[in-house]
Amino acid sequence: MSNNGQQKEGKVIASSTIYLRSFWGVDGNSQYAFSMDGRIFETLGESYKLTWGNYRGDRIGIFSYNSIEEKGYIDVDWFHYCY
Repeated sequence: MSNNGQQKEGKVIASSTIYLRSFWGVDGNSQYAFSMDGRIFETLGESYKLTWGNYRGDRIGIFSYNSIEEKGYIDVDWFHYCY
């Protein structure tokens, strides 16, 4: 995880499928979570407050990073946005 230039390693995930969730409250506080089964979610990183301009919501980016060699990919099968 990278937040404001500070990188932090999380737990090792052996599953080939992972579900990501973003929670955002009207108070501007946001929190990310992940799950292996899509039902039980664990928080990911610290919560943070959204502060820029008049935009109200998360901006999410998913990417693959490999520090050993120039290889890797991410396969997103579906994306669901609820409000």
